[in-house]
Amino acid sequence: MDPLVVPSRPTKPKIVSSTKGTVSIVWKPPTDDGGAHIVGYSKSTRNDSGEYCVTIESPLGKATLPVVVKVLDSPGPPINVKVSAVTRDSATLSWESPENDGGDAVKAYHVEKREGQTKWVKCATVRTMTHTIKNLREGAEYFFRVRAENHAGLSEPKEMIVPAIVKEIQEAPEFDLTNYPKNTVYVRAGSDLTFEIPLTGRPMPKVTMSKNNVVIKGSKRLLTEVTPDSLIITLTESISSDAGKYEVTASNAGGTTKIFIIFIVLDRPGPPGGPVETGEVGETTVCLKWAPPDYDGGSPVTNYIVLKRETSTPTWAEVSTNIARSSIKVTKLTKGEEYQFRIKAENRYGVSDYIDITCVDACAPAIDLPPEYLDVCQYKAGASVKLRVGIIAKPQPTIEWLKDGKELVATSTLSVESTTDSSAVLIKDATRLDTGSYEVKIKNVLGSASATIRIEILGI
Repeated sequence: MDPLVVPSRPTKPKIVSSTKGTVSIVWKPPTDDGGAHIVGYSKSTRNDSGEYCVTIESPLGKATLPVVVKVLDSPGPPINVKVSAVTRDSATLSWESPENDGGDAVKAYHVEKREGQTKWVKCATVRTMTHTIKNLREGAEYFFRVRAENHAGLSEPKEMIVPAIVKEIQEAPEFDLTNYPKNTVYVRAGSDLTFEIPLTGRPMPKVTMSKNNVVIKGSKRLLTEVTPDSLIITLTESISSDAGKYEVTASNAGGTTKIFIIFIVLDRPGPPGGPVETGEVGETTVCLKWAPPDYDGGSPVTNYIVLKRETSTPTWAEVSTNIARSSIKVTKLTKGEEYQFRIKAENRYGVSDYIDITCVDACAPAIDLPPEYLDVCQYKAGASVKLRVGIIAKPQPTIEWLKDGKELVATSTLSVESTTDSSAVLIKDATRLDTGSYEVKIKNVLGSASATIRIEILGI
């Protein structure tokens, strides 16, 4: 008889199967025939999980091997099963994972439906926690339930208590502009813009955009896309004319909603507003005033640039490149010269195109007295008399008429008419009382001029 020896250790055990209530493990006996025992656990629970020792024993000794046992169980049912959306032929279910996964990750969910009192029908097996069931009968009532599955088996079903009615739900469109303060979006000139506005409504709304009360159709640069939960607006290669206020209208069977969106295209400003006003003109000065640009480029105008040119030369010279206000007094001009001016606006993105100002010149007043007025002019009583003189002056002068040294007062038979280049005294039904010396005086900042016309009325 061979002497007895201490048996060697058995091989590392393996789990070969597991069910809802049991787990089976196997190993190979030791190479030394000291004995081997099969160990199994029946009616096991999750509490049976843990570390165990497998012992092989013979009269000469024993050997042990630690074994970690994990008992698996089927998961608990899913929770919060609900219908999150319904249309006229579909229903979308959502749920949350079980509170107890049975010690093993859930690998799938089984979705079933039941119409009225009929049997449960399997719809799908999915890995996600949402599923849309299609091809339902409009107007019918459906119950739905969901089971969770892991390697140990299926959970009990989680069933909806209240049935879902399959019908089209009507909800008026609604925009959410929380992320767009003052309903404004910005884009750099030449760049593309894509932004998304949350939009809800059932059925899915149709959207139109308009600008200046004109609906935008067939645009290749401005596109809209409606998704189940948002409106996506895309603008490509933006230009300054894209700036402005847009009206967005969303409509469905539930109603109509309108909002406005302001597009600001960040660009250099437009030219200053005209016409440019010419104010006080001196011998060597002129005052200019203009309006801000109609479009500031989405950024405040920081200053204006003014250029000047004598009309006798093609060369432009800077007057000032840092003018904060929309007016300037240009000084150091040459007396008697005619000038042209250009004005530009500037912001952080660049300098605008210029606005031209009509040639500005200045001259002292002069009166063009017709030769027939050099001698005494005679008229018959009852005639209509018109005493007209030409006027040359820049800036426009003040005009004053006198008779025999006294200011001429308009009456029903006497009046004065003046234009930019002439002035006249009109006498109706002249009488001998209208005989006398008529003097015209004109004056501006550069000087004054006067002329006298003597008339005699003949007859009664």
